[in-house]
Amino acid sequence: MKLQLFFGLIPKLSAKGEHACTVVSLMKRMCSEADPEMYDASASEIDHCVVLDRSVDLVSPMMTQMTYEGVIDELIGSKPRDRIRNSCVEVDASVTASKGNKRGKTIISLNSSDHLYREIRDFHYRTLGSWLHKKTSEVRNRYDEVKSSSMVKSAQDTTIGQMKDVVKKLKVTSAEHNYLLTHT
Repeated sequence: MKLQLFFGLIPKLSAKGEHACTVVSLMKRMCSEADPEMYDASASEIDHCVVLDRSVDLVSPMMTQMTYEGVIDELIGSKPRDRIRNSCVEVDASVTASKGNKRGKTIISLNSSDHLYREIRDFHYRTLGSWLHKKTSEVRNRYDEVKSSSMVKSAQDTTIGQMKDVVKKLKVTSAEHNYLLTHT
């Protein structure tokens, strides 16, 4: 029902399996009993919904997720309440603690606002390690580049525009460094 509230009334519902048929009949009954203004039938983004019963699909529950996001969901979220919810996962502080706080829980946001996560969420877990190593080397090289630049060594001859560029590079590099700390 929530799916239909978000995406509009689904015009065609199909079911395969005894329990799936029950779910579809309940959905149809609830839609007929609900306020017609609740669902906008003209703005439906989903044309057809197929509901499968576990008795029909025996393989899916045994499938293993092979992406970074899937591995996080299966390893960190070993219990249903610990899984990724609302694009966040709660982990022990010791997992992400860089200095000091190693007790308690930390909530990590896993969404597109984290630029690194946006790039790696669909990576196969085997390719992720080498990619993160390469990214870490790039960030280290940028830090070294800023440290060894002539602007940092001789601030007297540096213009304000050049200083702004250095600060901007440092800000971007620092943000990437923090993202890498979270995901490595």
